[in-house]
Amino acid sequence: MPIEVTCQCGKRLKAKDEMAGKRVKCPNCSQPLQIPAAVQAENNMFAGLFDEEGLTQTDGPVCPSCKTGVNEGAVLCIQCGYNFEMGEKTRTNRSRTETKRKEIATPEENEAGAEVKSILRKAAESENEEQDMDDTERYGTGVQSWLFALVMVVLLGNLLGGMYYYHVIYAPSQETSDDDDGQV
Repeated sequence: MPIEVTCQCGKRLKAKDEMAGKRVKCPNCSQPLQIPAAVQAENNMFAGLFDEEGLTQTDGPVCPSCKTGVNEGAVLCIQCGYNFEMGEKTRTNRSRTETKRKEIATPEENEAGAEVKSILRKAAESENEEQDMDDTERYGTGVQSWLFALVMVVLLGNLLGGMYYYHVIYAPSQETSDDDDGQV
């Protein structure tokens, strides 16, 4: 592909690729003219795409399971539990003894637990009642909303019915009665 060069005198020249980086004389004004070296195109046209978006490559080890960065020398991934030494995710099992211990408690713990549960239940119920009262004050009861909607539908129906009566029944009958004045 020829290299395009413009001289100081305004003459445009096309030089062969072999002339890149050499000096030649302008055929118009005989001034020395430097042919620029050919510019190498980037091999990878997507090379700067991540830089444009502000993404950088993370340095250091990455968890192969969830792809989050981990510290040097980490044994377990904090995010997903991947064990780097074993090469697999760790799994936990609940033991039956732990669940049985939670179910079987001393009578004092059961009474205290029941007392706490009843207090929490009462607090939740009172909070729900307050929420219901706030909604009622804000929006009114359901009956008020339906009654308002019914009144609006009745008013709109009367308005449309009146317009229909006037334009379809009353006005055409007035026009025909005006024509019957007895004049020919």
